[in-house]
Amino acid sequence: MGRYRPPSSDPRRDPFNATHPLGARARKISSGILIVRFALPFHIYCLGCNAHLAQGRRFNAEKSQVDDYLDIEVYGFRCKCPCGEWFEIRTDPQHACYTVHAGARKQVQDWDPSQHGGHAIYDTEAKQDKTDAFEKVQGHEQLKANKRKWEQRVRELEEHQQQCKDPYTANANLRRAFRSDKHARTHQLQQDIKTRNAIGWNHDRLLLPTSPETDSRDRQAWRAQRKPNTSAQTAPPAQRLKNTILANSRRKADAQKARRQ
Repeated sequence: MGRYRPPSSDPRRDPFNATHPLGARARKISSGILIVRFALPFHIYCLGCNAHLAQGRRFNAEKSQVDDYLDIEVYGFRCKCPCGEWFEIRTDPQHACYTVHAGARKQVQDWDPSQHGGHAIYDTEAKQDKTDAFEKVQGHEQLKANKRKWEQRVRELEEHQQQCKDPYTANANLRRAFRSDKHARTHQLQQDIKTRNAIGWNHDRLLLPTSPETDSRDRQAWRAQRKPNTSAQTAPPAQRLKNTILANSRRKADAQKARRQ
């Protein structure tokens, strides 16, 4: 009761409320096809447009059972490339992976997990019966070398984790260092202000930070300037008068230059 049925509906042809629970995804369910959201398990190239389709890209795929392997269903996922061509990827229960069946080709990527800190999950090249003694010894030595490398990596990770284990102490130490540096800079700034006021220096000019080396060097230069000039005292009166006139003229020129500026 209360359901609206348009006049164009025919109960003999369109049964009331007889749609599938999956809706439009099951529009081909009569043919054994279900529309699912499928992500590419690896990088592929479309054979129609030769475009690269990255791993993890999602498609609306037509999922259907195409074969059996030891009572395990083999499913095929038929996807449509943006260029309009179709390609199909199937499951491979025998090798626990996916394979490209038609319409595309898989991108070949040669990658050795052992060279990147990992280990191979499926060793397809391993021999069932190793009768060579040298090969066994070589395998044991390789395992020992890998074990030492992994143990070193584990220790590095544990040390890094230990450093970040107590964030409160690390933050307190960092703030303490910043606080002491701030106090030192504030004290140096106050000393610079006192020095500028004492010598009448412009506050726009910056003073270089002092150190024991610079203090000793400046002290030696100041003492050298304080020493009396014996050569000037022993010079004749005419030479001393000439030097005085030259010094006064230089001072006047400097004063005039300063006024112009």
